Amino acid sequence: MPITHTRDRDTRTSDGDDLAGALHDLRKARDLSLYAVAKRTGVPRTVLERLEVDATNAKYGHLVTLAEFYGLPRTSDLVALGEHRRTHAA
Repeated sequence: MPITHTRDRDTRTSDGDDLAGALHDLRKARDLSLYAVAKRTGVPRTVLERLEVDATNAKYGHLVTLAEFYGLPRTSDLVALGEHRRTHAA
């Protein structure tokens, strides 16, 4: 079942939303499904789905796992991607 986003990603303002968008963009850039990421990382698909909508309450362990999976050297790089999305949204 596809995720339905109720808000336009360009209007997101909270840090959790920006991080959620970054997670979504990283997955889509690699042409991966939520199922594929879940299978390869061990993070449940339902958790991934929630993180891509709102990462405000993301568990640190999940972020570390995803940062490693997406080839980011540090979890802070994942957060930085979220911040970059917010500051460059027009």
